[in-house]
Amino acid sequence: MNGYQERRNGKWTNVIKINEVYEEGCVENPGDVERVTRTEHCYCRGALCNDAAVVASSVLAIITGIGLLVLR
Repeated sequence: MNGYQERRNGKWTNVIKINEVYEEGCVENPGDVERVTRTEHCYCRGALCNDAAVVASSVLAIITGIGLLVLR
């Protein structure tokens, strides 16, 4: 992060530029070569960039289905 002043519309304005730490996307962990399962690290600006919303809605559908079976 760095800050400086810039002239905008005839007035000096403080400008703070925030640089991104990570690039958006998913990367597989190269240190997991000998593991049976793989580890993937995902970075994004918003929430749920690794499709977690799909998993959450699937879990909700399963819970709702079980609830309907129990209420019968």
